[in-house]
Amino acid sequence: MYPRIFHIYGPLWVQSYGLMIVLGLLLFLYFAYNDPRRAKLIDSDTFFNVLFVGLISGVVGGRLFFMFSEWGSFANPWLEIFYLWQGGFVVLGSIVSVAIVVPIYLKMHSVSVLKFLDIVTLYAPLMQAVGRIGCLLAGCCYGAQAQGSILAIMFSDPVCLAPTGVYLYPTQIYMGLLSFSIFIILFTLRRFLQKPGQTVFLYFTLESMARVGIDFLRGDRGEITNISCLHMNFSLSLMQIWSLGFLIISILAFVFVSVRKRNF
Repeated sequence: MYPRIFHIYGPLWVQSYGLMIVLGLLLFLYFAYNDPRRAKLIDSDTFFNVLFVGLISGVVGGRLFFMFSEWGSFANPWLEIFYLWQGGFVVLGSIVSVAIVVPIYLKMHSVSVLKFLDIVTLYAPLMQAVGRIGCLLAGCCYGAQAQGSILAIMFSDPVCLAPTGVYLYPTQIYMGLLSFSIFIILFTLRRFLQKPGQTVFLYFTLESMARVGIDFLRGDRGEITNISCLHMNFSLSLMQIWSLGFLIISILAFVFVSVRKRNF
């Protein structure tokens, strides 16, 4: 694909992955800021401050999760963790870190945590869908080797993170379509998700389910754990195990906020 768009200086390039992340972020900001619920909940300055804090925590969390899952493939991981132009990020890591840091900041400014998260997570899948285009162009999050050329892609640029010269499942496209589908689901159900927290925990549930499913087709699954249950054997990656745990927590949280009478 096209991991680099044009050269700036020395080792610095305008990377297609970074460009798609920026475009996705701008799309997210436009819709979230203009959501009619936003003006009633939080003023503009605090809104952008929260998003800045969330952006930094998301980058740090996503990078840490990526480095941890790929630790053995780096010569000096403690140093290369700062090489943001090499490797990638893990969306689930970004979600977890944002879910921890942003509520603390919101509480400090007396803003309802769940109401705010309901707004931003409605449009977060749009940002992810655009970001997956960057994954496709950069070759990260690549699929396992496909059996044929039908519904498969081949990378040829040696700078790509994906193996070159072989047909791979286009997992980046699958994840992008799933993210867009999650947005459609949340947007369609928004009038029924009236209790604070329902949107955010439904988003976490759907995102975790998507990651568990797509990971079976990923070619960069990392360390695999074999699990036997009910006379069936499963091969799960570390990311799938994390996602399953996050899925259970999200479902329980969705039920909790749905039956809880007092809002918070």
